[in-house]
This record gives sequence, C-alpha cells and structure tokens, in this order.
Amino acid sequence: MYNNFEPGKRLLVEVDFYLKCSQKVQRNERFKMRSSKILISGQWLEAGDGAKCANRNPADLAQLNPAFPLATVEDANRAVAAARQAQAAWSTLPPPGRGEVLDKASQMIAARSEELAALITREEGKTLAESRAEVDRARDIFRYFAGEGWRNGGSVYPANMKGEMLYSKREPLGVVTIITPWNFPIAIPAWKIAPALIYGNTVIFKPAQAGSLIGLELAGILVEAGLPPGVLNCITGEGGKLSAALVENPSVNGISFTGSYTVGTHIYTQAIKNLTRV
Repeated sequence: MYNNFEPGKRLLVEVDFYLKCSQKVQRNERFKMRSSKILISGQWLEAGDGAKCANRNPADLAQLNPAFPLATVEDANRAVAAARQAQAAWSTLPPPGRGEVLDKASQMIAARSEELAALITREEGKTLAESRAEVDRARDIFRYFAGEGWRNGGSVYPANMKGEMLYSKREPLGVVTIITPWNFPIAIPAWKIAPALIYGNTVIFKPAQAGSLIGLELAGILVEAGLPPGVLNCITGEGGKLSAALVENPSVNGISFTGSYTVGTHIYTQAIKNLTRV
C-alpha cells in the first residue's frame, strides 16, 4: 500500500487513516462507555483510597474516556484472598459446568463485538479493523476452551501387577495471577484467563494501564456469564506496585505474565522465593 510514498508522506497517510477510524468509532451509535470500578469478590468497588487515573483517547487527547481506579496494595491482597476463598468450590464444579460459563461469555463477546472493538480503539489506539479482529479472536478463544470442559481428561498407563491400573488426572494450580500487556488488550487476557478458569483455577487479572477499561469490560462479561464471586478478580492501576504485591503474595500458586524481558526476569526472581510457578 505504501510502496510509492516517501517516509514523511507515508506517516501523514497513516495518521489520516487512523483519525478517520477514530471518527468512525465516535459516530458508532452502539458505542457505550461505562463507569469503571475494580472487581473483588463479585463486587465492583472504587480503589481503597479512591484514587483514579485519567484515560484519554490517543487520537484526540482532549477527549477523556472514563477514569479507571488506581488500586492499592491492600486491594491486591484482598483480591488474592477472595480468589483463595472461591477456589475450592470452583475447582469441584464439574468441568462441563465451568465450560458453560465460558461458552456464554463467548456468545456475549460476539453480541457486543462492535462495542468492544470501539472501546479498544478509543482507549488503546488500534484501527477499528484491527480491534474487530482482536475481539473475534477473544470470542473464539473462550469458545474453544469451553469445549475443553468435555476434554479435561488424564492418561491411563499399564501396571505390572494384576488388578491394578495407573492413571493421571489434571489438577488446578489454585490461585493464578495474570498480568497482561497493552498491545492485545482483550486477546491476550482471553488466552490466559480461559484456560486458567476451565481447569479449575481462580484468577486475579491485572491488565496494562493502557488496556484497563477493556480489561474491566471483559471481567464484567465473565461475571454476567455466571462466574461465582471471587473466581475472577480484576484490579487496575500502577503496574510495578500491584505486580509486586501479587507476585510476592504466598497465597498465589501461579503467575502468567506477558511483557518485557526485564520485568519478566524480576517477576521470576521474586516468585521463586515462594516457589510460585511462572
């Protein structure tokens, strides 16, 4: 598309194309912005100290999106406690039952695909076409892992004694912290959250600051789809402070992180102190 353009002209074309996409978002009648709160134990709450962070449309910095809460360390610890309390009941629910929740979430994402894509573009800055494709990917991820509820089996092995059978089965890790980056703000959370939930884990989800609103919307969809209180908790805010609290908490059994090598190395060195799987 750009082969015949000089670098400077190419930049102008790209900027013009992006602004047109942003204008399409703002004209979309289905686009809705909701007030944002963190999710802990099934309740939508303000941050412990009431702090919020301004959120601007990257195509028009004068246009404010709803501010998102800056959760505190105490909020992070409460989210871990809620996940720990909910884990036993969630893990004993038959896997097909857990799959029903994920399948309903997939259907809800499909029904709200245009609204969710518009939110990604307005908050994170992708073109609308890319945002739509990412929402479709998230929909498909939840649909696929919903089916894993019927495929959650183990293995059978031969034994060297009569009347005996050796077998293995999957067991949940327990409480899992999920920390995601800004560049795929609904797809990456989907491919981390969906498998964690279907295999009986409970989750504390910390989205990137540039993807806070879409992260909270995804959490809201899962709650509406039928997740019990505490199975999924979502906190937004400053990455270093909250990530440290979540990683160092001894009640966390596993951590899934996507981000830079430097941050990943730091998370690993902190998590290993509690023998937490990363």
